[in-house]
Amino acid sequence: MLLYPPMDVLRLGPIGVTNTIWQQKTHEFPMAQQIKILVVGGGPAGMMAAIVAARRGAYVTLVERMPKVGKKLLATGAGQCNLCNTKPTQRNYHGNDTDFMMPALASFGADTALTFFDALGIEVREVEHGRVFPITGQASNVLDVLRFEMSMLGIREVTDVKIQDVQTTDKGFLSISSDGEQFKSDKVVIAAGGTSSPNLGSNGGGYKIASALGHTVTHTFPSRVPLVLDTWFLARLKGVKVRDAGISSFVDGELQRRSVGDLLFADYGISGPPVLNVSRTIGEFERSDRELSVAIDLFPEETMESMEALIRKRIAHAPYKDLEVCLIGLLHKRLIPVLFAEAGQEDLKQLCGNLDDGEVKRLVGILKDWRVPCSATKSWMNSQVTAGGVDVSEVDPLTMQSQLVPGLYFAGEVLDIDGDCGGYNLQWAWSSGYTAGTHASTQA
Repeated sequence: MLLYPPMDVLRLGPIGVTNTIWQQKTHEFPMAQQIKILVVGGGPAGMMAAIVAARRGAYVTLVERMPKVGKKLLATGAGQCNLCNTKPTQRNYHGNDTDFMMPALASFGADTALTFFDALGIEVREVEHGRVFPITGQASNVLDVLRFEMSMLGIREVTDVKIQDVQTTDKGFLSISSDGEQFKSDKVVIAAGGTSSPNLGSNGGGYKIASALGHTVTHTFPSRVPLVLDTWFLARLKGVKVRDAGISSFVDGELQRRSVGDLLFADYGISGPPVLNVSRTIGEFERSDRELSVAIDLFPEETMESMEALIRKRIAHAPYKDLEVCLIGLLHKRLIPVLFAEAGQEDLKQLCGNLDDGEVKRLVGILKDWRVPCSATKSWMNSQVTAGGVDVSEVDPLTMQSQLVPGLYFAGEVLDIDGDCGGYNLQWAWSSGYTAGTHASTQA
């Protein structure tokens, strides 16, 4: 296994290809026994695999079912492209076996990814929690340099074509599109994504190909997705944003995950980065008979004791204020009547100085641990990532090659690995794509 990409793979043109040929954007490299690779899927993982393989001398064809490659990349990081994260831990990733991803991350981690993109011309900035973005704030710049590099390397881009069948032959693979077009290759890299955001290219096609070739596909469900709440107050709070709220997910009353960030109320439920981070556990059990709920902590930096002291201080300063106005300046105005109702206080004209100890403690309990039933996640169309996928026990973690079908490789979201918000999923795309491209282009 390559522990660090050689500089010629990171920075230069195809190994053994002269600059003259490279600059002519040739589609045929004059190499003896040149490996032909078909990459299925033009997302981040597929483009990385294609570039690395072409730099190592392979002749690469990349097939994408959408009119252009990289549509999902353009949507990452709210259009700013959260390239990677400099502070990853294994806890930021999920799946049945997250140990699987460690060799790929060791081979092509954040530092290596930043070296790769620096060589392509992308200047970056690091913000809080290790998140890295292009300095321009434009995902389109990242796609532009990747496409330019693919063009310079002679990678053949085929768009508006859906590969629906991959067959093994005595000479490699025969891949057939939905309209009957055939592609012969020595190796195949499946980087077709999951099922999330099908309007951006992922429609589960990679799972069908993998299954037809004998691979197991684990249960898939939407992740990094808004949550649907089962409660009465949503219409009243639609559009209300709370900065730095804590969100926890519960299954049968047991804590699953917790995250902090900006929370947005909608007419169906809640969204925002912390919601997306905890949504995986809700999605995993939403089709079961388990009891699902979330807890909202409106002041995660406060303890129960300090929160109660703050509320009592406000009451002491203005006991003559009624409940409707006593928390203005502490909370969004539209939250106040809802929170008091949840705490059992319906009469908002009551003076806050008349609240007894039990009523104050109930209010503090809502501010710090507001439990709300959760009925579901939003749909695949609203999700950013697919949880589940090709069973990684059937894939070699050192090479991304199938352990069932020699010459077949996987990269990216099609595998049963998914990450939190913050650049972790793109990092997995780059790392797995690099590993797949490196080993697919290696002569047997």
